[in-house]
Amino acid sequence: FLDSRPDGRVMVLSGHAPSFVCPQWLNDSLQAVISKNSTFEILRRERDDLAVNPPVRLRAVVTRATDSSLFVQDGTAGIYVNIARALIRGVMPRDASRPEVPLGSTVEIEGVADPGGFSPIILPRSITVLGSGTLPTPRGFDPVTFFSGADDSQFVELTGVVQDAVEFTTHWRLSLEAVGRPFLAGLADRKSTRLNSSHVSE
Repeated sequence: FLDSRPDGRVMVLSGHAPSFVCPQWLNDSLQAVISKNSTFEILRRERDDLAVNPPVRLRAVVTRATDSSLFVQDGTAGIYVNIARALIRGVMPRDASRPEVPLGSTVEIEGVADPGGFSPIILPRSITVLGSGTLPTPRGFDPVTFFSGADDSQFVELTGVVQDAVEFTTHWRLSLEAVGRPFLAGLADRKSTRLNSSHVSE
């Protein structure tokens, strides 16, 4: 699923692939100075290392926020923050303060890393809003990494042809096609998005 914005930017929310294909942008991050708690450093760790839930403290910008999760990105990569699972696992106390987290906020997340079901995630213990930030520049569309799932949780930009649009109470679900391959996108802000049959390709 994708989260799309009025300016045409989309963010990958989930992907499905038999194995993780390391995209070029992730390899390029090796050239940067990587801190122990950078998103890239979490993503590159072995699943066995993550299974013991090592502690992390990460400062990043929020690229998507729901009641049960966040997607955040620092200067190295993006990652999924699973609040719901953190509550179930007891990592986050149920009486913990849950601040409103606007899109583009800079946050500090303290918690643990986890292998996740598809790629590494963060289970937060606390989330502190530090102030407003700037959304990262979206990466360009690479069909290989996008359709392999390697762009999972990353802020990307692409163009697709709408094949179908279904309206729900809070969002639109779009069936799109790019480079001859189908995918789904979710438009989170239904009220500010106006779609009709003229937007759907015949």
